[in-house]
Amino acid sequence: MTHYLPYTYLIGWSNLDKWYYGVRYAKNANPSEFWITYFTSSRIVKEFREKYGEPDIIEIRQTFKSQAKARDWEYNVLKRLKVKNDLKWLNQCENRFPFNTKDKSYMKTPEYRAKLSASKKGKPAHNKGKPSPAKGMRMFTNGVEQRKCFPGNEPEGWWHGSVTKPWNKGIPHPPKTREKIRLANLRRYQA
Repeated sequence: MTHYLPYTYLIGWSNLDKWYYGVRYAKNANPSEFWITYFTSSRIVKEFREKYGEPDIIEIRQTFKSQAKARDWEYNVLKRLKVKNDLKWLNQCENRFPFNTKDKSYMKTPEYRAKLSASKKGKPAHNKGKPSPAKGMRMFTNGVEQRKCFPGNEPEGWWHGSVTKPWNKGIPHPPKTREKIRLANLRRYQA
């Protein structure tokens, strides 16, 4: 039985100048399996192999003691190589785990928008003809209940944003909390 050893790897088709840098950190990860039983999890690499054959460059680049270090290393290498903007790399992103939710540049591409539009054509909206699920519900913000009111039916003080009622009105603080509040007030007023 082989021991757990996450690793990063590089495969490439040198005659086509196409490359892929990846990481393997599954529970049974070990460099001895690479390109024998494990051939990357990338769908793009699988399609490329079917079209152009096996890569001529197959290398284990580095091994790690933990999956977090392996993933971070892969992310840093892909970012440094700027694989997102270089067509010689089959990697389509830096592959941050969890995936980088801030970078949504792919959503601006015409291809993405066309696919999204085509997938929604002819389908009714999921909530068409149904009442809003929030209809008649009260909103809560920072532990304070806020009631919606209609024009002409505003309670006194409505211009301050909303009618508010503390969620803990009438519930006394426990003794430890009361002591903390007392000490905080003492410090505040003695300063």
